[in-house]
Amino acid sequence: MPENSAPSHSEEPAGRRLTRNNGPLGTPVPPKRIKDEERDDERQVRVNPFLVSLDEIPREAILDGKPGAVWHFSAALREDADRPGVLDWQVMMGSEEALSVMGRMDFLKVLGGMRKAANQQQKEDPEQRIEYPTQEDLKKGIDGLGHPTIAVDFKVHGATKAGSAAMSGEFRYDPESRSARANDRSGRYMSKNHRPETDKAPEKIAEWGEAIAKKFSDHLGIPVVFEQLKTLPNPLGRNAATLQPSAAGPVSSAARQAGQPGTVSAAREVKRQRR
Repeated sequence: MPENSAPSHSEEPAGRRLTRNNGPLGTPVPPKRIKDEERDDERQVRVNPFLVSLDEIPREAILDGKPGAVWHFSAALREDADRPGVLDWQVMMGSEEALSVMGRMDFLKVLGGMRKAANQQQKEDPEQRIEYPTQEDLKKGIDGLGHPTIAVDFKVHGATKAGSAAMSGEFRYDPESRSARANDRSGRYMSKNHRPETDKAPEKIAEWGEAIAKKFSDHLGIPVVFEQLKTLPNPLGRNAATLQPSAAGPVSSAARQAGQPGTVSAAREVKRQRR
């Protein structure tokens, strides 16, 4: 999270009623589970180290960022900064694959800061045994933090709690085509058995995904399409083509619903996702 940004509280402050603008998305649901590594020593939900709302992230951070970066997003209700007392949808960004979005020099700078802090702590308390952080320690500390750490919510006094999300998935940008893809791949928020009955229709989720893609496109100024991977009844037969880039460019969810055939490499990719 940027240093100059404060967490948005969706918990209702005393003496003020919050109203919701549900917009084009579905019912917010809590995460199916939270992994142990996604909690701190006090069992609070950890905050993703890259947490930022899509509206606040500079375009250059994605368009000129590290090639092959895998971003993750969750659409959550948050208080609108321009309309106090109104909850609105915000696309919150982070990464479960932190090392894919962090450059080597940035990684070393963070590691250097941790080691400097450890040295200072040792000087202040020479009798205390201070563990000197290694590269592996840092990797374990920032990698593998999934969607619950991106949809994380905050109580009034700053403690974290599990946050609900209406839509979660991955986002990838292709610098060669200057286009991007957003999908619905999130086991903790998008699993069919975890969503309410009113939110299980694939065509509904396709519409919500298109709304998310439009948010990305409007902010970044590039074409963004939605790939429905998690919530189709038969993604191998109906959606595999979107996994294989083609000369025609990205495939929209409308084309996928029409049953465009897939490729062998795409089929292998879908099998890998299911494992």
